[in-house]
Amino acid sequence: MNKIFKMMAPLFFMTMLFGQSGFRNLQVLDKNISKDDLKATMNSFSDYLDVKCSFCHILDEYYKDDKEHKRVAREMIHLTKMIRKNGAQYFSKEYKTEEFTCYTCHNGSAEIKPYNPDEDWP
Repeated sequence: MNKIFKMMAPLFFMTMLFGQSGFRNLQVLDKNISKDDLKATMNSFSDYLDVKCSFCHILDEYYKDDKEHKRVAREMIHLTKMIRKNGAQYFSKEYKTEEFTCYTCHNGSAEIKPYNPDEDWP
């Protein structure tokens, strides 16, 4: 029994410290996101903005908030969630705002061009 406790204790404390997923400093994504889903989400951000991980993150210290782009990305995630939830109030019914993504405005570029939803909706 004592051996089992010694083997399981570090796992228990890591779970308590970092949450069930083991990821640190998740603020806008689901804290219980799987490794595969987190990787897919991050890859989609990279694709939608045509950037590398280092655009927002300090490599090997992904939990740090030292880069402004990471703070902006969090705001953009909140904006995207708001548009998906409430977009019908602001857009015509033909626009499927529940499918809104970073790509909708960014079109594969970190810098967005001025956007008119009536002319530029993908």
